Amino acid sequence: MNEESPFPEMQAVPTPYAAPPMCQISGPVARADGTLTIYGVVTFNSRSVQVVNGQAIQPFLVSSSTDINGDLQAINLAQGLLLQVKVSDGGVTYPPSTVMIPATATANFSQLFTWGG
Repeated sequence: MNEESPFPEMQAVPTPYAAPPMCQISGPVARADGTLTIYGVVTFNSRSVQVVNGQAIQPFLVSSSTDINGDLQAINLAQGLLLQVKVSDGGVTYPPSTVMIPATATANFSQLFTWGG
């Protein structure tokens, strides 16, 4: 006797994770003494694999420059990443700081240092 199962055939379907939400970082980059970093370079280094919103993000190194006003060229980074940030200016590279990219759509560069990363 060939009876039909009361349960339809089930098939496992992978659940795609959404891409991590991004945060656009921009704004003035200032040295510890408050003077602006003119034509400097800001380097963001993730240093290790991190999982954000179910997505594994491989280590990366990315840079953005500042302009004549000391403003960082906007850069988009995944919210929740823990990054090492170094600022270079006039041939001097300042000691790195560790920051966490905030869970907001935009952030001023200086805010990265107040989020408790």
